[in-house]
Amino acid sequence: MPAVIGGATALVSSAAPIQSPLSNVAIPISTAGIYVNAVTGVATTAPSGNPGWDLNFWSTASFRAWANNGASPNDGVMATPGGSTTLVGALSAGTFVDSSQNFIRTTNAPVTSGTGAFQVNANNYIGFRFLNEADGQLHYGWAMIALSGALNTAPRSIVEMWYESVANTGIQVGDTGATGVPEPSSAALLALGAAGLAALRRRKRK
Repeated sequence: MPAVIGGATALVSSAAPIQSPLSNVAIPISTAGIYVNAVTGVATTAPSGNPGWDLNFWSTASFRAWANNGASPNDGVMATPGGSTTLVGALSAGTFVDSSQNFIRTTNAPVTSGTGAFQVNANNYIGFRFLNEADGQLHYGWAMIALSGALNTAPRSIVEMWYESVANTGIQVGDTGATGVPEPSSAALLALGAAGLAALRRRKRK
């Protein structure tokens, strides 16, 4: 479904996400890190062992996410909306990953403070776009990254990864196609409804 964002029309999620076979993969504390292919689920410590790799998570000094420069000039890892346009950002659930966003190719440093900062001892979302070798088209996706006490300490891992099945179509962070991602207004209404039910139960007990 098209949406107007900043005066431009962008294709947003068709709610047809595909889960990558890749899950719970450790990210080494090394300068090579791990090279992953979102479609095949292959993960290797060298790009030569993974033709068509899409993303590389690495670094001994921090956490870095790098897209495959060789596969497509449009591959990239998403910056945070409303934050830095030159740093890789951690995203909130429900954020749209689509053509209206900024994707990082020339640098892969993470946001460490302010909007989009990566959080330690927590799961963090990233957005990305990549050339899907199955159809030769650009696809958008999201991944959940688990970090421990620091950006550069183990364990850290790729928990799960999803991408939109329809080419050139955006996806919402956290959307797995089962229940989708609630709109902020819907989530607020659900919370209010739950609070009202709890209050009603308390009154009945008195």
